Amino acid sequence: HVKLLVRQFLRRANTTSQPWFLYVGFHDPHRCGHTQPQYGAFCERFGSGEPGMGSIPDWQPWYYQWDEVQLPYHIQDTEPARRDVAAQYTTMSRLDQGVALVLKEIEMAGHADDTLIIYTSDNGIPFPSGRTNLYDPGMREPLIVVSPDPKARRNEASGAMVSLLDIMPTMLDWYNVSTPDKEMTNDIRFWDNDNPKSFLPVLEKEPTPSADDAVFASQTHHEVTMYFPMRAVRTRKYKLIHNLNYGMPFPVDQDLYVSPTFQ
Repeated sequence: HVKLLVRQFLRRANTTSQPWFLYVGFHDPHRCGHTQPQYGAFCERFGSGEPGMGSIPDWQPWYYQWDEVQLPYHIQDTEPARRDVAAQYTTMSRLDQGVALVLKEIEMAGHADDTLIIYTSDNGIPFPSGRTNLYDPGMREPLIVVSPDPKARRNEASGAMVSLLDIMPTMLDWYNVSTPDKEMTNDIRFWDNDNPKSFLPVLEKEPTPSADDAVFASQTHHEVTMYFPMRAVRTRKYKLIHNLNYGMPFPVDQDLYVSPTFQ
C-alpha cells in the first residue's frame, strides 16, 4: 500500500538530519482496459468492493453519470466517449484520495512545515489529440505546489509559463544546490537562456508576462514501437510543432486504440 511505503520511508528519513527527496507515483488515472478489461477501461472498478473486484480500505468510490460529465473540447460528444471520461473521473477521485493519504503521512511524520510538495503528471489526458501528441491536450498537465515558506503565496493560480523541465532546477534551488556549470554538462544548451529554471520565485510573486516567455516540449516514442519524433515551442501567443519525420504514419498507442472513445 502506498501510504505504508511512504510511512516506512519517512521513518527512515527521521533517523537522520539529511534532507530527503520522495517521489510517489500512482497508476491512476492511466488506462488499463487493454490488459485488465474486467476492471474497466481505467481500472475504475478495481478495489471498489463490487463482487470480484476486491476492496481498497481507504478508498470511497465516487461515480459520475456519463450523461452529465463535462467533456474536454477535443473529445467527441458520444455515449461511449462520455462513459470513457466518466470512468477516468472515478479513477481521478481515487488518485485524489490517495494523494490525501500521502499528505497525511507527511503531516504525521512532522514534516508538514518543512516540505515542498509538488503534484503533477507525466503527460496529458489519454484521449485523441492528448497523450503522445504535442497538441495542447497532450501537454496540459496539473501542477500544484505547496511551500512551507511563509513568504509563499497561498490558494492562488499562476499564469507563469513553466514545464516539467523546471522541476529539477527548482529542487536544486530548494536544497540550495547550485546548478551545474556549462562546461560540466553534456549539452551546454540545456542551461542557456535560463531555460529550464527554478519556479520558486513564482511562489512568492507573480512574474510580469513577457513576449519572450516560452516553454519547450518533445515527444519521441511513448513505447518502443511508437517512434514519431516531435518537438514544440509555445509562447503566450503562438505554438510551433516540428514533426521531424512527418512522412511516416503516426502510431496510435495500444490502450487508446482499443478504448471506447477511439473505437
